[in-house]
Amino acid sequence: MPSTSSNQQSLMRELIKKCTGPELERAAAIDKMIRLITSNAHKTTTEGKESSPTSQFFLLKGMQSLTFALNASSLESKTCEKGCELMSVLSRKHKNRVKMTQFGTGNVANLLLRIARKSENIDGESYYLAIKSLANFSQELDSPSSHSNVHHHQQSLPSASGGNEFFPVTKESCLLLVNCLMSKRLECAEAAVMALIHICRAKTNISNTNTGSSSSSSSTSFYNRKNTKLILNQGVSEPLVTLLQ
Repeated sequence: MPSTSSNQQSLMRELIKKCTGPELERAAAIDKMIRLITSNAHKTTTEGKESSPTSQFFLLKGMQSLTFALNASSLESKTCEKGCELMSVLSRKHKNRVKMTQFGTGNVANLLLRIARKSENIDGESYYLAIKSLANFSQELDSPSSHSNVHHHQQSLPSASGGNEFFPVTKESCLLLVNCLMSKRLECAEAAVMALIHICRAKTNISNTNTGSSSSSSSTSFYNRKNTKLILNQGVSEPLVTLLQ
């Protein structure tokens, strides 16, 4: 009899294929992928980690199909909602964020930003899941390995942007997160706050040779003045105070 791993791989391959099929099939296929990945998240097999549904998703070019489905579907569709949910599930772990950035079609963070920016319902599910995914990606801004893990990625952002391959720190992205603070969904506002914190602590590729190596380790917990000023300029103070009340 075929092994469980073989069955899962065949199922994952079929589900990924349906992501690029008719609209009616996409949402159902993505939902099944979410359940397959989450139900096996804490299980180990004798065949190794490469046989896990998450690993198979990336090996079978699942990111390309997922980004296609999101780009080809309307913002109000169930496909968009489920696609953002899968993005949120996958982006919880650092190693997955690296793979998503390497193997996605186009810049994944920019895709999520576009979905959130064009959404008319800041209290909706797709909007929240897109912001939650972005908050996960923003963790890489002040991660020790944020500038080294994806150095072969062709769409690497310039360091002058204040961001990196995982999250672009721009006026538009900061304004979007500030607007999220006004969402009626507390979990959405919380995700935006976490992203703003990581932006304020974002590392840069600019090394200060005058400070010496002794201060380099302490700089990881210091805030990024340029990014902090950028956020303040988008009017973060008032909605943040309102959120705290």
